[in-house]
Amino acid sequence: MSSIYTLIEILRSTQKFDLDNALYLERKPWSASSQALVLDPDDVEEALDPDSDPKEAKDFGMKYAIMMQDLDDICENLKSQVSSPTDDQIFQAFIYYMENDAFIKLRV
Repeated sequence: MSSIYTLIEILRSTQKFDLDNALYLERKPWSASSQALVLDPDDVEEALDPDSDPKEAKDFGMKYAIMMQDLDDICENLKSQVSSPTDDQIFQAFIYYMENDAFIKLRV
């Protein structure tokens, strides 16, 4: 069984996770304290439906959000603009990417 994290815990430390895994989140609206799981997206019981979420995610009412590699790219892009981003900046960069399919550009 995987550990449940808050979204901000995962955003702060994307490198600690296997980048081939995926982030699963509870339903929107998301907050920094939203519950989250990092799981292998291919660990599904329904072999006929490759888009199905892993059972553990379903058990917690979570859905696929994004691949960890993409999440790491979001955080690295932010760190290239701000050497020590705040939790709010990290969370806003995530939300911006999820809503715009693009990296945030800060005015610094």
